[in-house]
Amino acid sequence: MPRQFCIAWVLAAGLLASGANSYEMSFLHAYELARSEAPELVLARLQVDSAEAQKGVARGRLLPQVSLFGQFSDNQVEYGAGTAGGYRDNFRGERYGLQVSQTIFNVADALELSRLDLVYQQSQEEFHVAERELISLLVQTYLKVLLAESELISYETELLALQTQQAESNALYKKKLVPVTDILEIQSRVDALVADVTMAVGEVAVAREELYQLTGQRNVDLVPVNDLVTLIASPGSIEEAAVAGVINSPAVSAAEKAVSAAQKGVDRERGSWIPQVDLTYVYQTADVGFDNLRTPSRDTSTVAIGFNYPLFEGGAKLARLRGARAEYSSAKIRLEAEKKRTESRVRSAWLNSEATAKRVVAARKAVISAQTHLDASNKAMRLGTTTATEVLIALSQSTKANKDYLRARFQYIQGWVELELAIGTNPQHLALTLSEALHRGVSE
Repeated sequence: MPRQFCIAWVLAAGLLASGANSYEMSFLHAYELARSEAPELVLARLQVDSAEAQKGVARGRLLPQVSLFGQFSDNQVEYGAGTAGGYRDNFRGERYGLQVSQTIFNVADALELSRLDLVYQQSQEEFHVAERELISLLVQTYLKVLLAESELISYETELLALQTQQAESNALYKKKLVPVTDILEIQSRVDALVADVTMAVGEVAVAREELYQLTGQRNVDLVPVNDLVTLIASPGSIEEAAVAGVINSPAVSAAEKAVSAAQKGVDRERGSWIPQVDLTYVYQTADVGFDNLRTPSRDTSTVAIGFNYPLFEGGAKLARLRGARAEYSSAKIRLEAEKKRTESRVRSAWLNSEATAKRVVAARKAVISAQTHLDASNKAMRLGTTTATEVLIALSQSTKANKDYLRARFQYIQGWVELELAIGTNPQHLALTLSEALHRGVSE
């Protein structure tokens, strides 16, 4: 066995051994892990919590405000200091009570609560966008690992076949039945395949690291994918898909919520020009009077209606209103852009899905043709009617055809996923459907 082949075999075996004590992970399991581990989704979920908290703060400003207050003091009062009739009054004083206030009329705060409720809804839609981006990335990464591992196996298989071919050619060369050029060509191909195996080992390791970033799991084996995966697109035509995509898109919905929130922001700034009215009730017990003088203990109850209307703020009101209007205009532009982007994405996904489905059929035919050619070349080589070069070419073509077929299958799967996401399919339902299609008939 050539030294280069031994090195490549050790590298590949070491990679496979690194998964010792691992378990098989289906796509659905990977998705469940990613939903809890992926940083982007965790951050999006925290944004929802933050928006909900801000809405709670705004709501709290409109509800009754209750507070206790108190003051306990040591008072030293001196009358007629330096005179014969002067005296001192040292005493401990108490002042404590309860204050309750309620907003009666505050348009700006009420509109701010409505605005923040829309911001909260927007954050929820943005979370759904993050969910779709996550499953799209996960499909790409999951299939990338399977593709890298399959290509590694393909290279190893070709290398083993070449080793057998090399042994046969060496035996024929000793009997002067094949020229030395055949031996050198086989050795050259072996060296190239050793380099391909080494490169494939690195690609597997890189792909697995990318999957680890999403799932938090390293020592796992992925459940194999069926040779024939059938996935049916939901919409019946590209026009139906485009309409469904815009209607169901969480990105479009988030942009719509942003427009409504910006409109509420404009209304809020206008509402700040309307007077604010508050009702306040204060109950107080105190034995300290004006200027910290001793007074008889007394209870005081006060009910007051407060009125506030700023007359001049140095132009700040107008500036805030201009800023709110600018934000509203920007939100409308972003909404229209998002609608166009979503429709374009749906149409592109539809066309790509159609193209990849046809490519799978063509690639499968190429595999059958390449395998037939390889079998014929091997038979002709044994009969002495062809050269080792022809066999090497046929073997290389067979490996390439299998790689192209595998890539076509995975591109078809990714294309279907992108189309389903573009038309608004729920990510959790999509993950379940895809996992069942990928692993149907394959034991986990």
